[in-house]
Amino acid sequence: MRPENTDKRSPAFLSKYNLLKVANPFFRALIPRAITIYLLAKKCRSHGIKLLDLGGRSPCEGYLVIHLSPVEIYGLPSVPSRTQQLVEDIVMRPELRWRDLALPSVVLNYDLTYGIPLADGCMEGINLSHILEHMPLAAGRRLLQECSRVLKPGGVVRISCPDLKKYAAAYISGDREFWQRMGALPFCNYTDLPTAGAIFSGKAYDNHNGHLWFYDAETVIALLREAGLRTAVETNLHESMLPAIREIEPSYRSLESFYVEATK
Repeated sequence: MRPENTDKRSPAFLSKYNLLKVANPFFRALIPRAITIYLLAKKCRSHGIKLLDLGGRSPCEGYLVIHLSPVEIYGLPSVPSRTQQLVEDIVMRPELRWRDLALPSVVLNYDLTYGIPLADGCMEGINLSHILEHMPLAAGRRLLQECSRVLKPGGVVRISCPDLKKYAAAYISGDREFWQRMGALPFCNYTDLPTAGAIFSGKAYDNHNGHLWFYDAETVIALLREAGLRTAVETNLHESMLPAIREIEPSYRSLESFYVEATK
C-alpha cells in the first residue's frame, strides 16, 4: 500500500511547464503581434529599458530579454523581481542561484523569426549570445537586419556563437583535448559519437538543441556590415561596451566561442 500523500503541491501534470505547454499555442495564435508590440513598448518605456538581450537565459538589470520559454506566457511581457545567476561560471555544470533584481528587467516569450517586436531606433545596445546558430542562414540574416533597425545611431550589437574556426582547427590538428572540454562534447546533444569528426558534425546539427548553421567571426562580421553596421570587429570574452556583460555572457562558453561587436 502506498503511504498517504501529505504533499500539498500540485500534481506533476499541473506544473507550470505542462500547463503552459498546452496553453501557449493558443496564446501564440490569439495574441496579435500589434498587442505584443504595444504592451512591450509600454513596459520598456515605463521602466526605462534601453538594452536588449536576444535569446538570453535569465533576466538582467536594465535589459529586455526576448527568448522562447516553456515557463512564460507567449506574447505577453512581464517584469520579474528575481533572476538566476551563475555562481561557478567556468565549470562544466554551472551552479545556479536565485537573486533579487536591483533594477527592473522586462522579459518576453516570443519567436524572433517573426522579427523583433520593437519600434525603429529604440535600443542602445543588443546582445546575442548563442542564438544565431539556432536559425537557418536566411533567418539569421533577417535577425541581424532587425537588430540594425531597432538600434539607435551609435548603438552596439554584440554576437557570440560556437566558432567554426576553432572546431575546424581542432579537427584538422587532431586536438583530442578540445573534444573533451566543456565547449565541445558536453554541449553536443548527440550521444555515443565515436570520433572527433562525428562530434564536429554533431555540433553543427546538434539534434534537439536545434543548431541550424555553423558561423565563424568573419561570416558574422560580413553579415553585420551587410545589415548596415560598419564597424564590426572580433573581440574577446567580456570585452564589450555593453553594461552588465558578465551577467549576460557566460564565460564557460568561451572555449568554443567567438565574439564580435559592432556599432551603428
